[in-house]
Amino acid sequence: MQYAKILTHSCWWSFMFFLCTTTVHAQQTAAISGKVIDANNEAPIEYSSVALYAKKDSSLIAGTLTDNKGLFSLKDLPFGNYYLTVQFIGYSNKTVNNIELDRTDNKIDLTDIALTLNTEMLDAVVVEATGSDMKHSIDKQIYKADQFIAASGGSAIDVLRNMPSVSVNVDGEILMRGAGGFLLLLDGRPVAADATDFLSQLPANSIADIEIITSPSAKYDPDGKSGIINVKTKKGKGDAAYLQVNALLGAPSIETFGNEKTARRFGGDFISNIRKGKWDISLGGDYKRNDNTGYRDGIVRTIIDGVQTKSPSLGERSYRREAYSGRAAMTYAINEWNSLSASVYGGKKSEWRTADLLYEKIQTRQGEDIPFASSSYFNKNMRERRGDFFISSLDYQHIFANKSSLQASALYERTELGGPTDNLNVNPTDHNDVYEQHIMEVFKTYWRVCL
Repeated sequence: MQYAKILTHSCWWSFMFFLCTTTVHAQQTAAISGKVIDANNEAPIEYSSVALYAKKDSSLIAGTLTDNKGLFSLKDLPFGNYYLTVQFIGYSNKTVNNIELDRTDNKIDLTDIALTLNTEMLDAVVVEATGSDMKHSIDKQIYKADQFIAASGGSAIDVLRNMPSVSVNVDGEILMRGAGGFLLLLDGRPVAADATDFLSQLPANSIADIEIITSPSAKYDPDGKSGIINVKTKKGKGDAAYLQVNALLGAPSIETFGNEKTARRFGGDFISNIRKGKWDISLGGDYKRNDNTGYRDGIVRTIIDGVQTKSPSLGERSYRREAYSGRAAMTYAINEWNSLSASVYGGKKSEWRTADLLYEKIQTRQGEDIPFASSSYFNKNMRERRGDFFISSLDYQHIFANKSSLQASALYERTELGGPTDNLNVNPTDHNDVYEQHIMEVFKTYWRVCL
């Protein structure tokens, strides 16, 4: 019991000693505050360097930077005599002398510290800079198409191959973060057409930048998608006329595989812009031919009820690809606050796949090497797939005095996908002897009107 009382008294005196020490320490500290401004226009100078030095030996006591309002504050300073210096690039240094901190004056406000421009320094400095090729924010990344030189003369898909969050597989399918369900925008407007067909017809040279929006904000309607790809096309700046023409020529195939027709690879595109006064008019068009030679050598084996069937196939399997499109856009600035825009974009992409293959059917019983039945036929298969699209839009924009805006848009879009397939099996030695023929046509048409 006596030990508990001693312990209680010890804790009490320890607490009182700590409280007194803290109070004395608080009473022996001071603070300095102030504001740094431009002597010419009294505008605050942010990120100015503020340093406090001891008067007796010029040792550094404390330092800080001004905030976006030019304000600074130095706290927990010991009593003493000091001087304060303020520095900022392009301005002459400023020194405030005879600063004395004691118990009677432990909070000093230096009010406005005015810095004057160092004209001699400014006359000798020339600053040159270029904008960044990419910008990152919380919800999106913006990439300038001009930085991908390898994509010049290609299509929008060639630009997307360089995007970190986007991949394009061997079939041309576009995946965003490993998923194919993304929303495609052209200049901020949704495109309902097949993304691969649409982007393969958009020349890379007509693209200004691409926005990869991985976390769409309330401004967009992701419609349950894995993200948004917004392709922004080039537009004119200032009164001027602009014309860019590009040509594309592919080298001959290294191996023709004995195909009947030689692959052809060539194309070109142009984009023009005229901006004069209140008018801004853009025109563009492109054509591309990109064939691929191919060859197939394969075999299929099946075993059913003790009978093994081998079906080797050999022959041509090549592709002919052709695409063209045209674009037109117009903007009329009614006045400083109102503008009217209209645009049309249409194109067509066709792909023909040739498959001229010799099939043989050989049947043997299990455990035997000599076939008991065999037959052969020549398959002539031509499959065509087309993608036609047309998009038109009309937009009105009003900008309010506080820089907020109100937009009204009307959009019409029509897309047609599909094509015929002609499958013909004939006698290998006499192609006029037809065994069987199948003709199939598949077409899908999509259209929509949005207001």
